[in-house]
Amino acid sequence: MADRSSRAVVDASVLIAHLNREEGRFDKSRELLTDAEAGRLDLWAPMVIQVEVTRWSKDADPTDPEGRARLDAFLESDWLHVVEVDRRMARIARDVVAKTSAKTGVDALYVATAVIVEARTVYTWDDRLQTVSYEGIAGAEPPGATEPQLDLEGP
Repeated sequence: MADRSSRAVVDASVLIAHLNREEGRFDKSRELLTDAEAGRLDLWAPMVIQVEVTRWSKDADPTDPEGRARLDAFLESDWLHVVEVDRRMARIARDVVAKTSAKTGVDALYVATAVIVEARTVYTWDDRLQTVSYEGIAGAEPPGATEPQLDLEGP
């Protein structure tokens, strides 16, 4: 594993913002995922992310083979480390719900994943999850790229 500062957890909202090309969120989401793909950041998520992003768009048909293949390729990328939910993680998530602003078990699983993989940050677009503070772990909006992609060509 990389050192703790180069490890983070990503919430499904970031992947959904990327897939939907959401205005005001797409660029930062894409840049965070690009950093992970380029090896500048170890990105982790609980296995539940695979279920949460199934309906990544109101218009997405979860039975569409092409859409499923695209989503599967994304979720099975080498740069996204998926952690199975076990009893230890469930107990940590229960504690997170009891002590923080994370009010759903699913949100708490992202924080519990950070505990398990020793990450400091859970990147999310969820307002409640952004306010979480638990054992040195904080929720935060994706920061954008560590190596900005500059358009030097102009319009």
